[in-house]
Amino acid sequence: STLMAASWCSRVRVAARLAAQRQFSTTNIPTATPITNLNAAKLLVKDAMKEISPNIMKALHTVDPRLREASHYYFDDKGKMFRPMTILLMARACGAAAPEAAKHQATVAMIAEMIHTASLMHDDVIDQATMRRGKTAINTLFGDELTVLAGDFVLARSAMLLAGIGSPRVVEILAQVIEDLVRGELQQLSASATGGERMQQYIHKTYLKTASLLACSCHAVASLGGCTAAQQDAAFAYGRNLGIAFQIVDDVLDVVASAEAMGKETAMDMKLGLATAPVLFACDEYPELHSIIARQFSKEGDVTRAVSLVASSRGVERARALARDHSAQATAALSCFPPSPHRDALHVVAQAVLDRSS
Repeated sequence: STLMAASWCSRVRVAARLAAQRQFSTTNIPTATPITNLNAAKLLVKDAMKEISPNIMKALHTVDPRLREASHYYFDDKGKMFRPMTILLMARACGAAAPEAAKHQATVAMIAEMIHTASLMHDDVIDQATMRRGKTAINTLFGDELTVLAGDFVLARSAMLLAGIGSPRVVEILAQVIEDLVRGELQQLSASATGGERMQQYIHKTYLKTASLLACSCHAVASLGGCTAAQQDAAFAYGRNLGIAFQIVDDVLDVVASAEAMGKETAMDMKLGLATAPVLFACDEYPELHSIIARQFSKEGDVTRAVSLVASSRGVERARALARDHSAQATAALSCFPPSPHRDALHVVAQAVLDRSS
């Protein structure tokens, strides 16, 4: 009977392993097909991505019609869903996880999109935004008070999902994201750096407000996937550098792209008194920008003048070079993971961040 029990246990382990492999199998793309573009990368996690928005809607169920409408407003499948895609690809690059772990990894991708969207709701109130994702900003439509409550509600429900994962380590990792968002916003509100310190402060703020979410989420799915400590560190490094590269490109587009292409107002950072990478680099060629930055673009004509000076400088070029450097660091971190279509897809994602136009 002992031999029979051992044989049965062995068969169970094999069955579980095969189930996990099916869970993480490539969708619609043969494994021999190279992943060379973002559409091919998305196909690898297409089925899991389809479940993100519907599951978020279920998680945000409430009997209050006002809160329901406001909290659902940005979850209309018109966002890029860049974060869930990247997190799911990282989960699968870590290797085949047991079905329960795979389910929790998908929940992390959901949580990340909820935290990100809640932060956008709060940002729209702070910034008094009028447009987001090509439509009326939530605060303009629902008012500041309900928008803040909707953001809080989304965060609360994301915390419930996080608790349901049942991993104290993952709770610790993702709780850091909320703290970082608050610290990043406070740093932005009280920016006091001067001269050469401004770039260092800008990169740190960018990590806190944008990159921490990707870094910690990639770390969380690597932890759930049973990765080594080195691989978990690599997953964090990939998310950190990818997030910083993403935001630098976003800041470049805020200066050079049209509002129609971006789906939101442009030059908003300067209108809010914020100096980003293109402006900070332009200071080296046009020192008068230092005084404009110091007074937070508050004088009439400051924003127009700053945009003109940036356009005449190498500020955009140098900012793009900085983004390329962080993208390369993200790519280098992937060497810790075994070759797979999902690892290849993460390489493609790191390049796509640099190439985007909106």
